[in-house]
Amino acid sequence: MKPLVSIITAAYNAEKTIAKTIQSVIRQNYANWEMILVDDGSTDDTVKLIRNLVKTDHRISLYQNGKNIGPARSRNLGLRAARGKYITFIDSDDLWLEHFLSSTISLMEKEQHPFVFSSYRRISEDGAEGFGDFIVPDQVSYAMLLKTNYIPCLTAVYNSEIIGKRYFNTSIPLFEDYLYWLTILKEGYVARGQKEVLALYRIRRGSVSRDKKGGYKHIWSIHKNIEQLPFYRRVYLIICYAVYGLRKNYQFIFLK
Repeated sequence: MKPLVSIITAAYNAEKTIAKTIQSVIRQNYANWEMILVDDGSTDDTVKLIRNLVKTDHRISLYQNGKNIGPARSRNLGLRAARGKYITFIDSDDLWLEHFLSSTISLMEKEQHPFVFSSYRRISEDGAEGFGDFIVPDQVSYAMLLKTNYIPCLTAVYNSEIIGKRYFNTSIPLFEDYLYWLTILKEGYVARGQKEVLALYRIRRGSVSRDKKGGYKHIWSIHKNIEQLPFYRRVYLIICYAVYGLRKNYQFIFLK
């Protein structure tokens, strides 16, 4: 039997997109997966929609927070329930192409890569294309990741039997996925990139990831307080982060 993949999704007021996200998982041509959805205190119909889909597929499970606790803590709840050899994440507004899991797990099993991620296509909030593809590098090391976050959360998969089951740092309010990858790669692992586009990333109006000025402050804080890098190296890295961010996001930086 093919190895089990644990898919973790934290959802909050995602009634407009969550059904399509789950359907993109159900349509995978790799069958041995479990999807663990953690509702983070939604006040809309997110839970109702998830429950309807849970009834149609035994591989899907729902956990509910009593109150809103944020994505990092919600993902950690999902991680505690995860049973898979491989662990991956998909946000409640993103989509996978149908061969995402089969392509990724096949590569990991064949070449024994403990950490793999792939390219994705950017779409607008209403699903329209035209914002280009983000093509990932062949590999990413800790030193490379310090310069910018090359690893998209929606296409990253790691082998928990080799790397161990990892939990998100809940002491930081933002960019917890970036710190998650840093923590893994700092131990000497190298993430392998797949050039093929295997997912769709939805650009949301007013999203935190597009608040570049505020984002730099949080990246600086991670480099200073958690990675404990010297001042001049932090200056160099934040310049790298800014330049790369402008190059990466120029197509939609002025999206209204």
